[in-house]
Amino acid sequence: MNFIEVLPADNSYSARTYLTYHSDDVITPGQIVFIPVRKKILPAIVMKTLAKTPSFKTLKINRTTNLVLSAPVVELIQWMLSFYPVSYGAIGQLFTPPRIEGVEKINKQKTPETYVTTVKSQLIPTTEQQKAIAELQKNTGPVLLHGDTGSGKTLVYATQILDALSRGLSVVVLVPEIGLIPQLAAALGALIHHPLYIQNSGQSKSVRQALWETISSSEEPIVILGPRSALFLPYRTIGLVIVDEFHEYAYRQEQSPYYDATAVAGMLAKIHSARCILGSATPAIHVYWQFKQKKFPIMELL
Repeated sequence: MNFIEVLPADNSYSARTYLTYHSDDVITPGQIVFIPVRKKILPAIVMKTLAKTPSFKTLKINRTTNLVLSAPVVELIQWMLSFYPVSYGAIGQLFTPPRIEGVEKINKQKTPETYVTTVKSQLIPTTEQQKAIAELQKNTGPVLLHGDTGSGKTLVYATQILDALSRGLSVVVLVPEIGLIPQLAAALGALIHHPLYIQNSGQSKSVRQALWETISSSEEPIVILGPRSALFLPYRTIGLVIVDEFHEYAYRQEQSPYYDATAVAGMLAKIHSARCILGSATPAIHVYWQFKQKKFPIMELL
């Protein structure tokens, strides 16, 4: 008999504590299982296995799945649980597949939404862009890229995306609103000549499920473009996180679970030892001050 602590992944679970269960099967941290909670069967994420038998009676899990979240994803979940005073169930639900009930059955009829263009633009940086690119190569932590609209932030993004891909690492690019995805996808796609996977809430559950499964199983580095919810996909190895126009208020989740996507993006990058670029034409004053205080790089594109 194996004992585990799980995080219920459903909004109906409002407590702020893990639950303990047992299973006859060997369970792995990060594995998605189903558990009985009162009269419901809820999805849950295994957070840890217990070496000792609990001193209290435990229930048996309902069933397992073959989906296992990576260790970095589990670490991000743990950080969010400790950093944000919201219900555990609301946080857990962010990280589970859109179609959790049918998670064991991959829908072969649906594929993720991708953006591919035949348009090709040349990567010819200006002197200011070359300086920014050179400075980025010296740093692996957070970087503030300050530049007006049209100053060339997108080209700088593209060089860093290509660098991450060349190292076999995936890239997450965030936009504040889904309406901005087509414009940035067209600009980046023409520069990097690499497919972009698109994620947004307007897609059907089947399409979002297909993307979730693709990211979870892909052995190749991929580029994801989407709003704040793109942070919670089952990434394995990330080399770069970009938050475009990070000053926008839309990056703040205004209903439970409350969180600031810019802060979560920074932690996601830190967990993966990845570079995090915060781009903006009008950076928030408090973030600018924090970068100055911590001596993080601030690059200007004039």
